[in-house]
Amino acid sequence: MYHLPYVTYAAGIICIAAYILKTKREQTAMSSDVLLEMGVMYNPYVRLGQYYRLITAGFLHFSIWHLFMNMYVLWNLGSYMERMFGHVLYAVLLLGSVILGNLMVLMTGDDHTISAGMSGGLYGLMVAELALIMKFYGVEEILRGTSFMYMILLNLAMNFMPGVGWRAHLGGACFGAIFTVLVLNIL
Repeated sequence: MYHLPYVTYAAGIICIAAYILKTKREQTAMSSDVLLEMGVMYNPYVRLGQYYRLITAGFLHFSIWHLFMNMYVLWNLGSYMERMFGHVLYAVLLLGSVILGNLMVLMTGDDHTISAGMSGGLYGLMVAELALIMKFYGVEEILRGTSFMYMILLNLAMNFMPGVGWRAHLGGACFGAIFTVLVLNIL
């Protein structure tokens, strides 16, 4: 029986609603102030005990393009992965990847920048999908699937662009790998 990807829907709706709220609030306040108030990653604030930023930053986006790209990947990859793992395990994968991604920003980033976006969570999903393909079909399937290879190469290349949060991507990918190994060994 097909199950609707409720967690994916909920994550997308929260991201879109947060972006609309951010845009409205930016009409009367500076963008960076609005983002800080809404919960982006800002290392000094997290060190002061605002740990909720490890989660809230994943649902905030800087621009419509940033939001669109992340929601496109969330919709396509998230819907599939939620059916594969089920609602609860998928939620753990997505949120765990966001949190570990932001912890990586906290541990290795500087104190002068803010960061936000769902991409740490999405990197966790991509690595989990990669691990599933390798487990069930072998490395040959990855090398054979040119669109999948292009997606991997494009995402790796994006990490070298200015302003891209490679630390969050790396942390999310690490969580995706650990999660998938543990789940596949348990199931």
